[in-house]
This record gives sequence, C-alpha cells and structure tokens, in this order.
Amino acid sequence: MWDVPTQTTVFEVKTEKGGRLEEAVSCAVGQREDPSEKTMMVGTEEGDLVLSDLASQRPIAVLPHAGGPILSICGLSSTYFANSSSDGSLEKWDSRNLSSPVAKFDQQTGSITSLAFDANRGEIFCGSRDGSQFAV
Repeated sequence: MWDVPTQTTVFEVKTEKGGRLEEAVSCAVGQREDPSEKTMMVGTEEGDLVLSDLASQRPIAVLPHAGGPILSICGLSSTYFANSSSDGSLEKWDSRNLSSPVAKFDQQTGSITSLAFDANRGEIFCGSRDGSQFAV
C-alpha cells in the first residue's frame, strides 16, 4: 500500500508459493465487523486471495483459488467482498467465515477483469476480457 502524500510504502503483502514470491495483480481495502479492523485483500497471479490486517500488517487468511489469477476485487459491505478471476468466475465472500465463498457465479464467455459494486441497487457490475458487461 502506498501513501501518496509521503510517497512511501506503508504496507506490503508478501506470500510465497513453491519457494517464490507471488505477484499481486489486484487489491481492495475493507473492514471486518469492527470498523477499526481494516483489512486489505490482494489477488495474486497464482490465484490466491490474501486477506491481511492493516494494523498488524499480517495475513489473516490465504484463500487458494484453482481458476487462475485473481483479476479484480471489490468490497460489498463491511463484511462482504467479491473477487473475479481469469477463468470467468466471480466469488462472494463473508470475511467472518472464510472457509468457502458464500456464492459463486461462473461466466462462460471469458475472464472477468473488473468489478464495481452499486450499493443502491445491490448489484455487482462486471466487465469481461471479451468485451461483455453484465450485473449480478
């Protein structure tokens, strides 16, 4: 995480897989149930989703994903977030229970490269590598 005013690195997530560092390709900042518990979610090239506590600068959980790189992450509420990947899947998570996603949607036309959440409508808007756009 980069502090723009001071031009310094504030927080860096490093995870290893197979003896080498994983490359981050997406990230989002959120919070858990307690508003003081700020978290950072990082998606990696290897397909892991890393949830870290910003105060301690330590990983809370590393969630493996078999479908390829995590291309986008967005916060949905104080406890829910979503991620998308190169295999065209979209997963919704509850940060209070990270054993498995609470919902999964598979897009058949291509990689989901971007996510945006509209809180007023309660919908996640998705953009795909093939140019298609849709909401779930």
